[in-house]
Amino acid sequence: MKLKNILISFAVILTSLFVTTVKAETVPNSISFNGEDAESLFGSDYLGHGSTLRFALKRTTEGKNVYCTEIHDDWFYSGTRTFTLGSATSSRIAYVINKGDHITGDRKKDYFITGLAVWYLIDPNDSTFTHFDLNAGTYKGFSSDVVKEIAKLVNGSKNYSYVTPTIKINGNSFTLSSDKKYYVSTMNVKTTGSINEYRVSLTGAPSGTIVTDTNGNVKSTFASNTGFIVKVPVSSIKSLSTSMSVNVDATGYVYKAYVYVPKDNSIQSVAAGYNEDVNIGDKIDLKLDINTSVEITKTDATTSKELAGAHLVVKNAKGAIVDEWTSTNEVHVIKNLVPGKYTLTETIAPEGYTKSEETIGFEVYADGTVTKVEMKNYPKKDVYISKQDATTGKELPGATLVLKNSKGKVVDEWVSGDTPHKVKVKLQAGKYTLTETIAPEGYELSKETVEFTVEKDGSVKKPVIMLNYPNNPGTVYISKQDVTTGKELPGAYLEIKNADGVVVEAWISSDTPHKVQGLEPGKYTLTETIAPEGYELSKETVEFTVKEDGTTDGMVVMYNKPDVVEVPNTASFKTITASLIGLIIIGLGSMMIYKNYKKNEEN
Repeated sequence: MKLKNILISFAVILTSLFVTTVKAETVPNSISFNGEDAESLFGSDYLGHGSTLRFALKRTTEGKNVYCTEIHDDWFYSGTRTFTLGSATSSRIAYVINKGDHITGDRKKDYFITGLAVWYLIDPNDSTFTHFDLNAGTYKGFSSDVVKEIAKLVNGSKNYSYVTPTIKINGNSFTLSSDKKYYVSTMNVKTTGSINEYRVSLTGAPSGTIVTDTNGNVKSTFASNTGFIVKVPVSSIKSLSTSMSVNVDATGYVYKAYVYVPKDNSIQSVAAGYNEDVNIGDKIDLKLDINTSVEITKTDATTSKELAGAHLVVKNAKGAIVDEWTSTNEVHVIKNLVPGKYTLTETIAPEGYTKSEETIGFEVYADGTVTKVEMKNYPKKDVYISKQDATTGKELPGATLVLKNSKGKVVDEWVSGDTPHKVKVKLQAGKYTLTETIAPEGYELSKETVEFTVEKDGSVKKPVIMLNYPNNPGTVYISKQDVTTGKELPGAYLEIKNADGVVVEAWISSDTPHKVQGLEPGKYTLTETIAPEGYELSKETVEFTVKEDGTTDGMVVMYNKPDVVEVPNTASFKTITASLIGLIIIGLGSMMIYKNYKKNEEN
């Protein structure tokens, strides 16, 4: 089989914006003043040159600075009075009040400057400013740092407006990462207004999905106007369609100023500034659709050509049939198989061929990895011997092989080629053994003896295959196999430990033997920590030795048994039931005989 044309289409659907504004309890309905707390500020101290301006530095009873909005009204200097919340000021006044608390570092001077800037915005033509030239930064023709600071505040306020913060998210299509471990999508976030940072959360995301910055650091909080990346693990994709939502939210603020009005109209109204919190958010829905296309090939083992007439069945991990068909001269294609493990079996062999008894396991991967799956049939009454590279499964020329019958007599001997060897003589029914006397160049000599049986019709039930491993000193091949089929078994978690019990290699088995390099001469053990799905955990400890020349005594193999659920034998149950009934009948008969005996004895 060949897994091809893994087409991944992604739809990014932007859903409706959800923005809610919630005012924090920062703007009071009233504020109070104690008249004795007012401090007098004089223009002669800050402007000089005969200025007669007089200010009252005003603070609420909570200590908050406020500024007069009626230039020529009076202030009070005794008792306590309460002012009521009125309307918002212009955004320019809010800007001046916000910036005015930290200008020169002199608390009183800063208040004097800010208060005059507020007055200037209310009425720049008032008589108070007769001798002010903000463009020149002078008072009565003399350079004045106070006037220059007033000009900065007034000019700076021109660009300030009451802007409600917003946040908007846009996403790119998912792409497969270079290491094929994640599907990644870059999210762009745009904010307006005063927002320092925003938060990211996911809804309905597959297990293990993470959010990172552009440097790969896992985070949930990001600075305004920076993006982030969503990474979905390929291993968590279990269906053809996956949906999730990416949510962003933030707490921004708007700095506003409000007028507070006294009951006494002769007293100045005042302006106070506050930060108003605004909670905002947005979300985007992502949908990941995977289209899989799997090719199943049924071939003649001797020619590798497509073979028509075989009835084949594909089942999922739960044993449910997902497809069945009769092979033709064309490759069979199965579309939209859900990522997961599957098995391929043959129920009817093509005419003139021996039925394949093997069960081929394969996996459809969500990362687009191509897996080749092929099932072969051998012609009836002909026995073919395949000599293969254990790491690639390809035919291996150059091996000298010997075939013997059950009596030890050599019935065929040959050197392997690029195709399976057809035994030249007609083999009688019985058991046979295959051994290797000379290994192909660059390969270790196979020390195994392959046994097989020729049936009465001259066929064999399973392909006769002998493997060779490359002769690489210091390289050990570890094979994890199904004990019932001898096929490589993916999905097992394996560990190699040295003589001191230190783990020197750990991996997950695949559909080819695992290659370990660089092992020092000495004794090692192989153990399994997690069994493949559908198999029992292997409790054996396989020991092997790396010799001084870096070689081992053949292949290191560990087996797993299928996790079979035992079903009661109904035939046995019937036998037990029948036996019980028989015992009951015998018991009843004995009682009747005993009663008759007693009756006769009494007579």
